[in-house]
Amino acid sequence: MNSFNCIANPFLGLPQDLIIAKSDDKTLTVAQFCYAIGQVKEFCYRNKLRQGMCIALDMPLSLEWQLLFWGFIDSGIIVLCLNQRLPQSQKLQQAQDISANLYITDFNWQISSQSLSTEWNLNNKATIIFTSGSSGNPKPALHTLANHYYSALGSNENINLDMGDKWSLSLPLHHVGGIAILFRCLLSGAITVIGQDDNITHYSFVPTQLMDFMAKHNFKMPKAILLGGATIAESLLDKAMEYKLPIYTTYGCTEMSSQICTTSHNASLEDLKTAGQLLKYREVKISDDGEILVRGKTLFCGYLQIGGGAGVLQKSYHTQEWFCTSDYGYLDSYNRLVVLGRKDNLIISGGENICPEEIEKIILDKFGLTAIIVAVKNKRFGQRPVAFVDGVFDKDLLIKQLSAILPKYKIPDEFYTLPANNNLKISRYELAQKASKYN
Repeated sequence: MNSFNCIANPFLGLPQDLIIAKSDDKTLTVAQFCYAIGQVKEFCYRNKLRQGMCIALDMPLSLEWQLLFWGFIDSGIIVLCLNQRLPQSQKLQQAQDISANLYITDFNWQISSQSLSTEWNLNNKATIIFTSGSSGNPKPALHTLANHYYSALGSNENINLDMGDKWSLSLPLHHVGGIAILFRCLLSGAITVIGQDDNITHYSFVPTQLMDFMAKHNFKMPKAILLGGATIAESLLDKAMEYKLPIYTTYGCTEMSSQICTTSHNASLEDLKTAGQLLKYREVKISDDGEILVRGKTLFCGYLQIGGGAGVLQKSYHTQEWFCTSDYGYLDSYNRLVVLGRKDNLIISGGENICPEEIEKIILDKFGLTAIIVAVKNKRFGQRPVAFVDGVFDKDLLIKQLSAILPKYKIPDEFYTLPANNNLKISRYELAQKASKYN
């Protein structure tokens, strides 16, 4: 084993009585984690699970989930993080798609004499996370231990996270943002918290979660709120600044193991309107046509070939290779990244380029309504935009108000009610299909 690619096991560097996970009135110490990891390693030995094999973990967010996750990571087993909101048939299909060696819904804890690994090989394959599928079918992304490790290191150098701090697991663990919280807390000795706690110091929020948080009014001031994952309304940032909340806006993606750029401590409102500056261990540049390109130590291995198993990639990526994000953006004069929208969302109508995110942001900022703009086929213009709007709205009034701001070709032809959605990201692909049936 090449020691250059190894780090000391983080669990062995923490005080054994240190609490590092909490759920309601239950807590787990480092010693309890180490003991549980030993049991998982013994389980792997009994079931002939070898390094590089894959298990599908189909369990709800819990302390037990975290124990199993770290146990398999320590054993060199790849963890497929399944979305608990998916129907059982879809979860089974995803496990089948990547040829998981074992499907786990429960675990029988037994006495074990196995001990932790003293070193972690950063080259080990660690997780499979399906992309959100917001622009099409979800794709299984394979990450190494190094990807998650350097992602957490870069984040912790920007957002102060100390031993004993508490980071709420407010993002699901089938999402790269949820996995990132686990690694950040382990490397700093902070506590991951499931559920309610009066002393949370750190949150990861999408905009709707921040709205709900501020609506409580009686919250205790945290040390940091990492905000991203969707378009952020200026009115939301204004309100957060009024409350003097420690907001860090961010831009990231599954393929780069969560964050790429993030604002810094005490960022101004103008800073927060951007995605901030590049974090350590990442690189970013803008292509000639305005696409955001990224690379670095957090860049994933690649997408797995469906049916090929946990080690067969459609295309592999390396740290020195630029990954095309399909996002449009630019670096401003302060080297802050400004994200404009998705390249694959671009609507071309009668030869004119329409960026859906521009229209969505105007509807959100000016009218306080969440909207998703998608394209439908049109005989005359090729494509035309239609809108799905969340909440009660007056179509004629919206068209009149938008006409004072946007050129006519950017005004959506139709306005539909946005269907109820329980996911962090709404699938534009599904909405476009729905809109095609309406037309």
